[in-house]
Amino acid sequence: MRETDIFREKLEETFNILILLENLKRDIVFISNKDSKYFDSVIKKSSFFLRFFNISRSLLIIEMFKLLNDKDDFSLKKTIDYAINNHNKILWNRDIDLVKLEEFKSKILWIQKNEFESIRTLRNKHYAHTDKMRFKFSSNLTFTKCWEIIETIQHIFISLNIHLNGTQYIFSMFWDEPSEVFKLNRYRKVEQYLLNELRAKHDLGELQKIRNITQGKED
Repeated sequence: MRETDIFREKLEETFNILILLENLKRDIVFISNKDSKYFDSVIKKSSFFLRFFNISRSLLIIEMFKLLNDKDDFSLKKTIDYAINNHNKILWNRDIDLVKLEEFKSKILWIQKNEFESIRTLRNKHYAHTDKMRFKFSSNLTFTKCWEIIETIQHIFISLNIHLNGTQYIFSMFWDEPSEVFKLNRYRKVEQYLLNELRAKHDLGELQKIRNITQGKED
């Protein structure tokens, strides 16, 4: 039925945004973990990772805004409303009652009432646009609160998808730790070891070839 295809398309759009949000969340947590073995040697003094952190934070807010903004074509509230209004026309893999759909809608309405204004302020005044008065608009939105909002939306999506398609997703499986960071950490250790050896012996011998590589002189 046409209503089923439309609803499935709406869920697919939600899924794509949630995948991006999950990756942004985990990237932010990963590079801001001050207790990690790689933070001091790789992250702390890197302007690249600082830019990456700031860009990820901006994109996180922009993508969250898409799911919670009622004016967006694929807002989650609109998707749930479509499911409620077309409940009997959608071909469900496992039937879901209207009470459950209304419960999902209530959760989104709670987020919109209590957290959306902060998300909108950050999105409109700082990230999607640069408002010259932006610093006069405060927001108390924390990363912890963002993670809670994303988790709530994920749970709603997972349930809707199970009932529609009979399949379940585990969002954490879509993210891989950036191996490059661990390689950079090992590089820093090698670099420090060679420097210590040079200070002690004043001659690295064959190890000088490795130091040349770390200094970009291997050619």
